[in-house]
Amino acid sequence: MPAPWKPESWRGKPIVQVPEYPDQAVLEDVERNLRNFPPLVFVKEVRDLKAKLAAVAAGEAVGHADVGERLREALLLVRRRALPHRCTVRRRLGEAVALAAPAQAAPTSMERRLVERINDARASHGLRQLRFAPKLGEGASAWSQRLVRRDAFRHARLRAGTGEIIAWGTCSWFRPARAVRMWLDSPGHRALLLRPGFRVIGTGWASGSWRSYGCAEMAVARFR
Repeated sequence: MPAPWKPESWRGKPIVQVPEYPDQAVLEDVERNLRNFPPLVFVKEVRDLKAKLAAVAAGEAVGHADVGERLREALLLVRRRALPHRCTVRRRLGEAVALAAPAQAAPTSMERRLVERINDARASHGLRQLRFAPKLGEGASAWSQRLVRRDAFRHARLRAGTGEIIAWGTCSWFRPARAVRMWLDSPGHRALLLRPGFRVIGTGWASGSWRSYGCAEMAVARFR
């Protein structure tokens, strides 16, 4: 049976690299000061993270790669002994929790407007209106945010039968109507947007600093 945990239990664990502290009195003084600081992560946050990571493992969440990325960033900050501000570590863990959580948010106003403009374009060509699919929308929304965050512009790996079109523009002029016009002006994108066989749609819209632009908008539309 393992010994009960105590705050000083770490002293009994094997370690590879041990710094030398020539002044024991100063070391003890620093440790006393550290005890007065709040923890890097609170117990409830750890429990929430464990529960939500279990949901990821069960396939109930999106953004699996990003969850691992945020956790690696937080752990590397600690393992490298970079002594980051505690808010930095907590922010990385908080991002992992947020990404691990099953996405239930309703589409944003820009995402709804993008659906409307696409359906307007399809209606003008005698095509059926597409129904918004929440799961498809969650994936599109997450991808638009990922593209902005990573300064990227590329398609996701999607299952067979799913189509995707993406577009971007600066915040001063790019809107859902402009995104649809750009797609309609491109033969390949136009064919996808006006494909008769599609039944459902999911959209994503994100904004932020992107590449050399202080503010850019990213549009993603997925069809099935």
